Amino acid sequence: MLKKLLLIAAILSFTAAPAFAGDAANGATLFQKYCKACHGKTGEKSQMSKAIKPSSKEVVIAALDGKSEGLNKNYKMMTKIIAKKNLTDEQKDDLAAFLAE
Repeated sequence: MLKKLLLIAAILSFTAAPAFAGDAANGATLFQKYCKACHGKTGEKSQMSKAIKPSSKEVVIAALDGKSEGLNKNYKMMTKIIAKKNLTDEQKDDLAAFLAE
């Protein structure tokens, strides 16, 4: 019985998706499309904004979801701008993965 439980646990550990299974490469493409104008090519400090990379995935997802309570004014502005883009959850995860690198 114990062997069966260990086998099931092992299988589940390989098939369970991580909480933020975003595709950083796709996130980079999305960043170039939606964010580059203000944040530069990579999200590091630009003339128009402070650095937003690296950022924790949790903070990025919260900002993209419009949950700006407790975030600094730069993230609050981002939430207003990006909310108009109607990004899917998958696209948000991808952006978060890119910005967390």
